[in-house]
Amino acid sequence: MSRKKFNLPLFSIALTSPLSSILWVIIGCCLLNLSVNATEGSSSKRILLDAPPVLTFTPSNFNGFGVSCNGGTNGSVDLTVTGGLSPYTFQWSNGALTEDISSLAAGTYTVTVKDANNETSIDSIEITEPTLVVITLNGTTDVLCSGGSDGSVDITVSGGVPTYTFLWSNGIITEDVNNLQAGTAIVTATDLNGCTKQLNVDIVEPEELITLFTVVPFTCGNSNGSITANPDQGTPTYTYLWSTGATTQSISSLGMTGNYTVTITDFNGCSITDVATLTGTTPSFNHY
Repeated sequence: MSRKKFNLPLFSIALTSPLSSILWVIIGCCLLNLSVNATEGSSSKRILLDAPPVLTFTPSNFNGFGVSCNGGTNGSVDLTVTGGLSPYTFQWSNGALTEDISSLAAGTYTVTVKDANNETSIDSIEITEPTLVVITLNGTTDVLCSGGSDGSVDITVSGGVPTYTFLWSNGIITEDVNNLQAGTAIVTATDLNGCTKQLNVDIVEPEELITLFTVVPFTCGNSNGSITANPDQGTPTYTYLWSTGATTQSISSLGMTGNYTVTITDFNGCSITDVATLTGTTPSFNHY
C-alpha cells in the first residue's frame, strides 16, 4: 500500500490513500481540523489547515519592568504572530488596531487577532511598573552657632529600581550630607531607570549671641561701681568669664575707670567676647 506525505509549514503528516475524509489530529497543545482531499495517483492534492494564529508577546523591559517609572507611559508591546493564514487583523483592549502598541501605562492589555480564515486568537499581556521612589528623612542636625557650618542630613531612599545616585544643592553626591550652613538643603535621588525624587530639608541656626551691658559708675572715688552682662539670643543657659577672673553675670565693687572684658558662652558652646567701659567720679577739693 502506497503512502502520501504532505509537508506543511509547521509540521508534516503522512496519510494513507485513498482518503476522502475529515480527520481530527491533535498536535502539541492544539486540536486541528484537517480537511483532506487526496486521490491515489492524482497530480493535485489539497490540504486546508484550520488552526488559530499563535501569539508571542515581547514587552518593553526597563530593568525588569514594563514602564520605567511609576505612573509612566513609555511601555510597549511587540507582538509576533505565527501560524494561521495571513493577513491578520488586530484589536487591542486600548483601541489600537496595530500589531504592536506603545506609549502604554502599567496595566493588562488584551489583543484579539483574526487571520484570513477568520480564525481567532485572544491573549493578554501585563505591563508592570516599579513603585515610587521614596526619600525618608531619618534626621537632621541644625547648626549650633550662628554662621556655623555643622548641620547635617541623614536620609534613606527606597522604591523604584536600585541602585540610586544623589545630588545635593551644594554639589555633594553622597546619600547623607554634613558640614551644612543654615538654609534649605535640596537633594535629588535618581534610580537605575532615571526616575527621580526630590526632598527639601530646612537647616536652622540660632540667632547671633549679643551682649547688652548695664553699667553703674562708681562715685566719689568709692569702689561702688558695677557692670552686668545681659546676653541676648544664642541658646540659654550662659556662662561668664570676666577679665577680672570673675565667673558671675555681674561684677561689682569697682572703683577704677577702665575697660572690663567678658566672654559669654551659651548652651551650644557658642561664645562672644565684649568690652564694657566703667567710669566714675572722684572727689573734688576746694582750696581756699
